[in-house]
Amino acid sequence: PSGQIYERRLILTKLTENNNTDPFQPTLTLTEDQLISLESNASPITPPARAPTVSSLLDVLQKEHDALLLELFDARQALEETRRELSQALYQNDAAVRVISRLVMERDAAHAKLQSIAPQQQQLQAQTPAAPQPMEVEAEVEVKEEPDAATTNSNKIGEADMSIMVETWKKLSKTRKKRAVAADYPQFDTISTFVPADTKSNLHKTNKPGSNCLTAVPKTKLVVSGGNDKIAVVYDGASQTVVGKISGHSKAVTSVDATEDLIVTGSADGSARCYRVHASSDTAGAYSFDYIGSVDMDDGVCAGVCIHPTGKYVLVASSLGKIVFCRVNNSSSNGDDEDAANANAVQQLVVFDTETTVTCIGMHPDGLILGAGTADGKLKILDLKSQKFASTLEGHKGAVTSLSFSENGYHFSSSSDAGEVNVWDLRKLKLMKTLTCDAGAVYKVRFDFSGKNLAYTSGKGVTVCVVKDWDKSVELVTETVHKNAVMGIVWGLDGQWIASAGKDRNLVLWGVPAHEAGS
Repeated sequence: PSGQIYERRLILTKLTENNNTDPFQPTLTLTEDQLISLESNASPITPPARAPTVSSLLDVLQKEHDALLLELFDARQALEETRRELSQALYQNDAAVRVISRLVMERDAAHAKLQSIAPQQQQLQAQTPAAPQPMEVEAEVEVKEEPDAATTNSNKIGEADMSIMVETWKKLSKTRKKRAVAADYPQFDTISTFVPADTKSNLHKTNKPGSNCLTAVPKTKLVVSGGNDKIAVVYDGASQTVVGKISGHSKAVTSVDATEDLIVTGSADGSARCYRVHASSDTAGAYSFDYIGSVDMDDGVCAGVCIHPTGKYVLVASSLGKIVFCRVNNSSSNGDDEDAANANAVQQLVVFDTETTVTCIGMHPDGLILGAGTADGKLKILDLKSQKFASTLEGHKGAVTSLSFSENGYHFSSSSDAGEVNVWDLRKLKLMKTLTCDAGAVYKVRFDFSGKNLAYTSGKGVTVCVVKDWDKSVELVTETVHKNAVMGIVWGLDGQWIASAGKDRNLVLWGVPAHEAGS
């Protein structure tokens, strides 16, 4: 124990938020069993009886007092964090000034040395015979050819990388048609009965509340939420605990994607960061997330990140219109950001320019098609095999907010801030259906694994509908668990659960009612 004195109700609330971490010494673990009660020998004073109305008023005042104390504590912690970040920024700025000054001195010294060598070089050239001149011309020609070749290769995906993606495409496209859905995969009638099975409150910090994006780690019950507090929180629905907090961005996390061993986060600071996922072999349910590298974009916001089905490549989109194709090498920094910065495992290979403002991206399950949504309501389809934009689709009245490809490989869906959900036929590149949301902007759209159900979120909550039977839909009751717009949604393992998160800092896992699950 740290020796601090707390009010029991407040410290228990804080321990629940911090996953049993001492709020004054974050490196120490503090549980309820370690708390020591302080009692006085003075006889208690029995308060006089109060009217029910006075008692309820005191209870409300006590709760307001507790909330203010907790908010004050969070504000002080945020202030300390901001001070540390400012101090680090000032230190880095001072170091940069010193480096620039040293480079300027070295440059001036090199210029002075060149000026002293120039007369000697002219004298040597005057004494050199004329016969070797053709060799110098040949050398100049060779030097000119190398930059041209490098420029051409840098704009194309290499043959080795392309062959890996094509082999993956052949394998997935063949097995996709024969893929089996679990026998107990829930049908729409079951999904329509989903209720909040687990709710995690205060997922992100109070000084910058809200979740912007959500994804799930395949074959697990791990859910990753990116927030305005610059942190991606990893929550384990199996143990109902926060198992990790991924930090490193200087602004809000705007997009996130995950595989079994890789998590990629994008931020409003214009960068994307990659982390390796390691499950502990000693402790069940324990995970570590090691930073391995990053992608720095232009001055724009990171509009989206997608991990290729091979797990070896990452695509990162900037709001300024650039889409960067990167290779993720098999190296690890063991969690040390400084070492990772010196040996970045993420290598930028190709940059595709959409020549417009990009708002989101989505990857086809076979890995050779990428969709990009734009601010003017258009969809650009990028064929990675030909490395060209194959088509531009129009059908939204507002900016595109989300893209999702169906696992059947034939359909994909897009949403907009004008309250539209469009479903497209990828084979014919035609609009199949437009759904209208009365609540306004639609923030996220997702197909489930079977490709038969489509879920989307809005300020009203979560809506699930049946593909091709569009009138068959249900709105999951969110008033009791989401007090604000729902920004992210993801389908869980075998469709057994759905996770949603919003601006109110609440993460909700939906599932069948407890009595039905037991039966």
